Amino acid sequence: MFMMSINGKYNRLSDVVVDKIKVLVCNGTLSPGDQLPSELKLIEMFDVSRTTIREAINRLVEQNIVEIIRGKGTYVAITPGVQKDPFGFEFIDPDLLFSSLIDARVGLESGVAKMAAENALESDIIKISQNNVDLRSEIQDHHVRIGSEIDFHLAIATATHNDVIIRVVPIILNSIFVIYRERVPTESDHWSALEEHEEILNAIKKRDSDRAYTAMYTHLVNSKMRILNRNITENQE
Repeated sequence: MFMMSINGKYNRLSDVVVDKIKVLVCNGTLSPGDQLPSELKLIEMFDVSRTTIREAINRLVEQNIVEIIRGKGTYVAITPGVQKDPFGFEFIDPDLLFSSLIDARVGLESGVAKMAAENALESDIIKISQNNVDLRSEIQDHHVRIGSEIDFHLAIATATHNDVIIRVVPIILNSIFVIYRERVPTESDHWSALEEHEEILNAIKKRDSDRAYTAMYTHLVNSKMRILNRNITENQE
């Protein structure tokens, strides 16, 4: 079934439902990670058929606005609208991509840390601090998740309260940590990274934006050198 939209074009009813759900996400009625109402509830809310709702949900999944978790339901994506590989990184030679991504991180995330020091709320600082606590515990337990490093940097991006930064940083991180899985850090690497994390955190706590910039820059350059040194060691072996 079709109906007239506000711009004078005919839309499928599923398009109308998609737009209405997008509005709920944009205005904060539905937040990232929230579960959508059940299919029956959505049918009642929008007064449409089951088929229309399913078409709308499929469209939203394609746009990465929602995700379906089997056996649980449909949830708003953590970064709504951000596609898995919007920059086409998977079509770049892996060796060239790694170097380019590392250098991009140094340039981008140093500024992100500076913005976080200027804009972070107390709740943001608590979250960043908790990530460091979790990482320390994992190092001591000799079981460090790659996600621990991602979580720390995502928390800093979130602390900028800049919607563009919050959407761009995850794309870079998700791409680079796929490559990191092939270059497993040593325990010494983890301890060094944690010490650098603490310096970044302390700078953000003190609202020292220049120090935060320098601390993040140093951390990422050191991280790059640790990875390159591991590659040299592995090649020698």
